Amino acid sequence: MKRILLASCAALALFTTSASAYEVTCGAPRMVFTTDYSPDTNPVVGVEVRYEPQDHAWRVFHTLRDGRVVSRSEQYSITDSSSDNFAQWQGSHAKMRHLFMIGEVKRGPKGIEYHEWQYNRNTNTMLFESVSVCRNVAPIVAQSGPSQWTAEPDIVIERRPEPRQAAAVLYFQVPFDVPGGKLNMRTGPGSNYDLIGAMPPGAQVTASRCAPREDGIAGADWCLVSYRGQTGWASRAQLMPM
Repeated sequence: MKRILLASCAALALFTTSASAYEVTCGAPRMVFTTDYSPDTNPVVGVEVRYEPQDHAWRVFHTLRDGRVVSRSEQYSITDSSSDNFAQWQGSHAKMRHLFMIGEVKRGPKGIEYHEWQYNRNTNTMLFESVSVCRNVAPIVAQSGPSQWTAEPDIVIERRPEPRQAAAVLYFQVPFDVPGGKLNMRTGPGSNYDLIGAMPPGAQVTASRCAPREDGIAGADWCLVSYRGQTGWASRAQLMPM
């Protein structure tokens, strides 16, 4: 019981800051938003993520049904965009530069989750958002000796607190072909919240954070955005990273 409690505490500490190195093993990703309805004949059955903040290094592997393993590092030019508030990477596709992807490890309603968002820069649209629920979380602890890294989730290590950084700001643009000719801004993350304004096509906005929608409808997260002095929630499916 003691080992289980310590492991749970370690997992909780991992995601209060992006300063810790860790590995997560996740299940098959579930599409919460997609513009492509064609069936996948060789779907992903598992995802593994390794993050080492000291080196700004991400390793993301998707295991396919036939046993092949796809590396996001080979597909995308990954750049660590983590902050004191979240662990995230971004990058353009190595061959199709108009495809842009964001990957993020965060705490969700079912525990630790790994999210991916893919965008088409040419059309300023989101192509899909997927989420994988992670069933195993292990901190990576640096040590001297033959092995450089070892996972020890049942050991509590005291660390000097890292200096806090300013909250990260995300930059988005409203697509020029946004449905209805505008993007609504609401008082909360969902279409059931009151409408407080709208943003025109091409509007450049900032976001302080994003969260799952709360209107009971399956779909992309919503982000708390600011535009011309007004702040409200808007669907991430209609926000293009800048």
